[in-house]
Amino acid sequence: IQGDPSYVYTFGTPPDFRVLGTLTRSTSTGPVSFSATFELFGVLDVQAGTVTVSSGGILGGQTNLAAGTVMDISAGTFTLPSGAAFTGLGVTQLTGATITVATPDAGSR
Repeated sequence: IQGDPSYVYTFGTPPDFRVLGTLTRSTSTGPVSFSATFELFGVLDVQAGTVTVSSGGILGGQTNLAAGTVMDISAGTFTLPSGAAFTGLGVTQLTGATITVATPDAGSR
């Protein structure tokens, strides 16, 4: 992802934004926002800026956060399945969403 786009859906049920491979945020220090249902099954590699998710979804797979980056989980209900991982020196912040841990061993950080 380059630049500071917003993936916004404002009418009815939001569509799914599904990551099955690798999604890299590589340029710009500004925010990228997803108001679609965010389903991470692959890798989210945040190398710059902030990624905000705000319509619920699944945070499986791996989230890599470089130093100085932020993963903002701001609204909605998210599931953290077994095997999910948040790695790196960036910050993961929960600012208004609900996270349901699927199993006691889900997630690492």
